[in-house]
Amino acid sequence: MSDKDDKDLEKGKVLSFPDGKKVNTSEVNTPYVLAEVGKVYTAELQDHESIAKDVIERTNYVKNQELVKVINRGSSTSDIIDVLLKEVAEELGHIKFDRRRAAQEGRQTSNYSVARISALRNMSEMLLKKKEASIAEKLDLNSPRFQKIFKSMMEFFHECMEKSGV
Repeated sequence: MSDKDDKDLEKGKVLSFPDGKKVNTSEVNTPYVLAEVGKVYTAELQDHESIAKDVIERTNYVKNQELVKVINRGSSTSDIIDVLLKEVAEELGHIKFDRRRAAQEGRQTSNYSVARISALRNMSEMLLKKKEASIAEKLDLNSPRFQKIFKSMMEFFHECMEKSGV
């Protein structure tokens, strides 16, 4: 900025914008300058059409996820846990890959290890829950399978009692 610009700025005649453009105050119809500022950050303008497209793309992606489909179908707990285990296993593979790459590049690997250990712990808990769920499903007294077995047992007892004269 030249000496003349400095004098005009002090008098409030020149505005200096972040991009370096200088404007005389009479050009913007203001006789004064409120304050001299440094960089002025403006929010990034976003295209509404691209935002709508992203929302639609995200919605379709989520709808097509196997876990979402299994839950929407109302599948058994065991089936849902199977899909959960698959998803966790996939993420564990990504974490292990990233940890190995970080080690090769000489970067810190502890964060990857902690994340992997946590995911493995969660996976083991899911396996235990799956075992509990499968036992509970096997003992479902209202299931058609159990009803058939129970009916067969009752018929067998009835026949035995008739043959024995009771």
